[in-house]
Amino acid sequence: MRSRLWPVDLAATLADGGQLGLRPLGRKDYLLLRAANTDWLRPWDPTSPDGIPRTVSFTSLLSEQKAAARAGSLLPFALTVDGALAGQLNVSNIVRGAFRSCTMGYWVGREFAGRGIAPLAVAVAGDYAIAAAGLHRIEINIRPENVASLAVVHKLGFRSECIRPRYLHIDGAWCDHLSFALTTEEIGPGGLRARLAGLESGRPRDAVAIRPATAEDLPWLTCQWRRAWGSTQVAIGDDLLDLRDHPARVAAAAGEMLGYLVYRDLGGAREILALEAVHPGRGVGQALIEDAAEETRLPLVLTTTNDNLNALGFYQHLGFVITDVRPGAIDRARERKPTIPLLGDNGLPIRDEIVLTLPQSD
Repeated sequence: MRSRLWPVDLAATLADGGQLGLRPLGRKDYLLLRAANTDWLRPWDPTSPDGIPRTVSFTSLLSEQKAAARAGSLLPFALTVDGALAGQLNVSNIVRGAFRSCTMGYWVGREFAGRGIAPLAVAVAGDYAIAAAGLHRIEINIRPENVASLAVVHKLGFRSECIRPRYLHIDGAWCDHLSFALTTEEIGPGGLRARLAGLESGRPRDAVAIRPATAEDLPWLTCQWRRAWGSTQVAIGDDLLDLRDHPARVAAAAGEMLGYLVYRDLGGAREILALEAVHPGRGVGQALIEDAAEETRLPLVLTTTNDNLNALGFYQHLGFVITDVRPGAIDRARERKPTIPLLGDNGLPIRDEIVLTLPQSD
């Protein structure tokens, strides 16, 4: 029996003029592409927790997918570029009723990487799932190490929800995943394709609103803190602080949470305890700093670490000056918070604290 949702062929044009197609999966080209990309995909492929690989023929796999597609719980797309198979995208776990949600996963062959295939495919498939299936929410879960896949959700402006510890068995181990989502209210008129086109063209998004955090924001904030620091606690100087005990201001636009700033007042200054923009490079961090400076009219003080070169540059560009260096402060902080890593993402040892101050405006 044919589903009203499946099978279906969808199409769009890539930025370089290539023709992107989304169609049902075929046998011959899929096996060839997977074989050519075994090493490329191994770090992200699901594995069996009991160590016994699932052995199923490709014919059986196709039959399972077709049955699920006809039942309306799966949309298994092959991705093509100018007619050649380039990857795969599944809209899975489709649930209706009061939830009206789905999850999405995708991969693109090495030889097709860098052409914007995955963001456009997610947009095309997402728009179809929302329009044809009446879905309200799209969720994508990604390993923190998967930089290329993270770039896809950032390009589409997906909202970061939380970290899911030991979420899936990948490449032989239970792995954490970052969870991202969008609802139809956040996507707005025109759908995901219009959203992608707007973000890629650099057109300004809805004005960012910054406001005090409320109790309703705490679950989202807690997820962000645990993803960034492994817990809600941060070590600054001789203090081990729980961010939940301090006021925060949050940035949002069109219903999407874009960032936060947590602080405490020290009498003659406001100390920034934590600052993060969900989508770096869009001015949200700067907006939060400017809001804090205007709201308090006191000098702003913050502490970062010697390895955080991007942050050091960012703050100094905004007018912060280095006012103190605390050699070995992080080594001492590990006595209070042993989970602080030894090395930063750039391989530099994390050992010293650097204090920066933004003087009060005249």
